[in-house]
Amino acid sequence: MKFRVGGAKVLVTLLGRSWRTNRITPPSGVVNGPGVLYAFWHGSQLPLLFTHRFRGATVMVSRSRDGGLIAALLNAMGFRTVRGSSSKGGAQAVSAMCSALRSGSGAITPDGPRGPAEVPKGGLYTISFRAGVPVVAMGAAAWPRVRLGTWDRFLVPLPFSGLAVAEGIPIPPEKVSENSVSSELRRVSAVAELAVSPIASLQAAMAGLLVSLALPGLLFRPGRERRERLGAVAATESRPAWLHGSSLGELNGLLPVAAKLASRGIPMFFTCFTPSGREFIRRNGFEGGFLPLDTPGCVQRFLARVKPRCLILAETEIWPTLLRETLLSGIPAGMVNARLSRRSLVGYKLIRRLIGRSLSCFAGILARTESDALAYESLGVRKGTVTVAGDGKAAVSPSGPDFRWTSMLVAGENYLVAGSTRDGEEEFVLKAAKAAGMAVILAPRHRDRIHDAFSTAERLGFSPGLFSSISHPTRCLVLDVQGILPRIYPLGRAAFLGGTVAPIGGHNILEPLLQGVPVVVGPHHEKHRELVTAGIQQGVVGVASTPEEMAVILGKWMTGKNTSEVAKRLGATECSRFDRELDKLLDGMML
Repeated sequence: MKFRVGGAKVLVTLLGRSWRTNRITPPSGVVNGPGVLYAFWHGSQLPLLFTHRFRGATVMVSRSRDGGLIAALLNAMGFRTVRGSSSKGGAQAVSAMCSALRSGSGAITPDGPRGPAEVPKGGLYTISFRAGVPVVAMGAAAWPRVRLGTWDRFLVPLPFSGLAVAEGIPIPPEKVSENSVSSELRRVSAVAELAVSPIASLQAAMAGLLVSLALPGLLFRPGRERRERLGAVAATESRPAWLHGSSLGELNGLLPVAAKLASRGIPMFFTCFTPSGREFIRRNGFEGGFLPLDTPGCVQRFLARVKPRCLILAETEIWPTLLRETLLSGIPAGMVNARLSRRSLVGYKLIRRLIGRSLSCFAGILARTESDALAYESLGVRKGTVTVAGDGKAAVSPSGPDFRWTSMLVAGENYLVAGSTRDGEEEFVLKAAKAAGMAVILAPRHRDRIHDAFSTAERLGFSPGLFSSISHPTRCLVLDVQGILPRIYPLGRAAFLGGTVAPIGGHNILEPLLQGVPVVVGPHHEKHRELVTAGIQQGVVGVASTPEEMAVILGKWMTGKNTSEVAKRLGATECSRFDRELDKLLDGMML
């Protein structure tokens, strides 16, 4: 027995000394000392046996024969052991582990001793609760490596492998649960995998090289923007939550997140990609700047100055180098309002392995719809990382209409507000409104189509007026001012959402519903199918394939009972789902 243990110790030591080890810790640093319970999957024991040797940690080992050999090796490597498992001697082992945690750290494989793999058992929660100690998840990965054909796919790093060991954020005993531990173990294991992946390293380097070609263009930008793009933002000492949205729409969608963080007393630092986004940050009084260029130097400079405690992305802002540098700095990340268009999905599939590895490292991804969630999972994001939460962008409560706007509308008319219309949809809406005897407010999705919308209204017998220059009431108002559509919806008796007659997939119907306005959409509403279905069932959403069908729906709403309160309740229900899932995401990052 001694010979076998001694030989194993020499073998593990020689093998371990050949590894190139990268240790990844959270921004608060390494968690050591008494009162810490480490948790790691059974299959990652070997590398951790070497990296954490002679630190005096107490490890729970089963009472089986194999457990006896493991316990002897652990003792030889400087660990202490208590014997017991969920199948034998568990109560005594739990008691012994709680005693050991009063003077030192402990470690447990929550899926041991016989699996199923990566499914935690209850002993971990009992120990943490009784001892009153936090749980720290640990993940290990190596390349090149061998995975044995055992139930736990036992990891054996080959000689001279690159090894990564990632530590998670301490989970307080009152928050230790199967979900919190599983999620954090999944996250840190994915971070470790990302760190050793040669493909991820190569692709991030190539992305950084391509972005470097844009550096000369900074010479022609304003000085402040040039400095911020290079990562030279104002230094902070508050360890803020880092929130990033590309432009106005994405930043607006982060406002509910900002409100939630503010209620938790957490400072924030915003970044954006566009000048309009930078103006939004300044106008709202947020601390922030432009996003650093996606090169290692720029991102590292930014991280060193801001020292973020976490990163929260809006929608589909996937920058390979930024994600890699952030995640490998131990900074937890999450995404809200996540969406993937068909075009983006096709493009990202070209770098599927990199994107899948990176996003699997997230504490959570809050997708807008079921189809968005499935799109992310098709990129290789691990199951359990993505949750359908709805769109937080629509949960931002806009101020009401300006009282002066009513002077642009004909008194006593019922208006149909057509938001974010695309090519061909204005004609569809105008024909339906005329048949239903309604007036119209048109809001084209893109500014370069305002003239087309105006001309279409004239051709169909309306006398349209532009919002910015109208001098008398009109039955057809064309919005040519950005940013006010959410405040316009309450002026309507009903709303139409664009991108649903045109084969776009639809824009979010939540904004008008929240303000008590029923919504009609075209046949192409797959991006929001769940909410549309719920609205149809409650009588506040209609689907029309022709102007005639739309006119019938509008006519029922004009002559039927008031649908305002039902629409508001449906919108509020959707917002509460986003709020719940956001709380879970922030709790998962221990914010």
